[in-house]
Amino acid sequence: MTPDRGPEFAQYNDFSKLSDLDYNFAYPGSSWQRGTNENTNRLIREYLPKCTDMTLVSEGYIESAIYK
Repeated sequence: MTPDRGPEFAQYNDFSKLSDLDYNFAYPGSSWQRGTNENTNRLIREYLPKCTDMTLVSEGYIESAIYK
């Protein structure tokens, strides 16, 4: 798994032991080391700009964006 360095991964060591997953952190500012993630984010941003309140987005809209 190659996560970013966000606070949600602060306990990665404990989770790694429990899940039997290895973590490889990308270097800061090296988005090319997480290409699939960056490409997925770019595709999502076509439909949902940054800072979109996801609680206001309908499930139908999300499904229509996924299956286009």
